[in-house]
Amino acid sequence: MLECWKGGPWPCFESGAYKGYLHDCWIAKLSGGVAVIQVGAQTETELKEKKLRVEDALNATKAAVEEGIVVGGGCTLLRLASKVDAIKDTLDNDEEKIYLVCSRLEPYGKLQVGADIVKRALSYPLKLIAKNAGVNGIVMTGHAYYHHSTKDKVMLATTLKP
Repeated sequence: MLECWKGGPWPCFESGAYKGYLHDCWIAKLSGGVAVIQVGAQTETELKEKKLRVEDALNATKAAVEEGIVVGGGCTLLRLASKVDAIKDTLDNDEEKIYLVCSRLEPYGKLQVGADIVKRALSYPLKLIAKNAGVNGIVMTGHAYYHHSTKDKVMLATTLKP
């Protein structure tokens, strides 16, 4: 594969399989390549901090390449919020039922209200992430909640964080 980068006639242009060979050559060049990252700062303390940040970024990138990445916490928490609806109706409390009968209130107890609060809290991180990205958080939450294909679009448009 590395013959493509050597001088002389390039087999990747002559063989007719231009895209495949060239792509393989680029991968080989990039995977075995060496890069020099120059870090500069005005003070020694600032330089040390920047070097540590660069080192952390390199380690995170290497880990992502070796181990892969997963969908972030915002989507995971939103999926957990949908599970709250499934168990909300099964929540009951005998003391609460007696209180509701005596006070003639709606048969919607404190546990169900608590479940609604938990559901709203679980959906908030994705709304905040979308807002910080300049997207309407409510719309993004709705798309991610009802459409599984949105996950791929969101993954393509996001920034990977260690």
